Parts: sequence; structure tokens; C-alpha cells
Amino acid sequence: MNITDKCLQAIQSSTPIQLETLNIALCKQITDEGLLTIALIPSIKILDLSHLCNITDTGLKFIAINLHQLSSLKVDGCVKATDSFLNRLSFCLSLKELSCTQCSLLSNEAIDELLENHPKIKKIIFIKKVDATL
Repeated sequence: MNITDKCLQAIQSSTPIQLETLNIALCKQITDEGLLTIALIPSIKILDLSHLCNITDTGLKFIAINLHQLSSLKVDGCVKATDSFLNRLSFCLSLKELSCTQCSLLSNEAIDELLENHPKIKKIIFIKKVDATL
């Protein structure tokens, strides 16, 4: 897909917006600037950011802090996501599902801490990329 940060700005600026589900997986032109724009759409409940190679913890933190109705988040393959982002998910009080496969910078300890401190989370999919070489 060829969705860019500017496309997201156009969606966000349309009034009124009651967008509840947004899937921009594989839209490789999206950056942290685009995530800041998404963070301004408070009605989002389901968000798929899988395989966005140009986003970092900075943009992911905007999402975690501002989207209070977010119940499902996918960040599979977001290789720049770190434990710092997971720590910010405590702001997502409605979050019930998180998928973060192939996020090699996330630790088991941060996942465990998230589960301990966020009782509403019912499902986490966390599989690090496996090195098949012996």
C-alpha cells in the first residue's frame, strides 16, 4: 500500500471522525509523525501497525499514552519497538489484546511486567524471530 503520513493527516482532519478500526500494516512509508496523527483520533479501538519499519518507540508511546479506548494493538514486525514502549502501555487502560511477534528488542521480562501490572490484558502473542542457523 502507498499510505503515507499525509494520508493519515487527511483522515484525522476530516470532521467528525468516529474511526474505531485502523489497519495500516505493511504501509512502510508511515513514520512516527503518522503515529502522532493517529494518536489524535481518540475513537480508535483496534489498531494494526504490523511491519511498519520506520516507526520507533517515540511514535508508539504517542499511541500508548493517547488512545484510551484502544482494546487491540498489533505491532508485529516493528523491529524498533523496545521495552520502553511496553512500559507505556500502562496508559492503555482498555487494552485487552497485544500482538508483538518478531519484535526482537522486546524482552520476556517486560512482557511479564506488563501482564502483572495490566490485569485487563487477556491475550498477548509474543514470539521472537527464531534464528534457524545451527
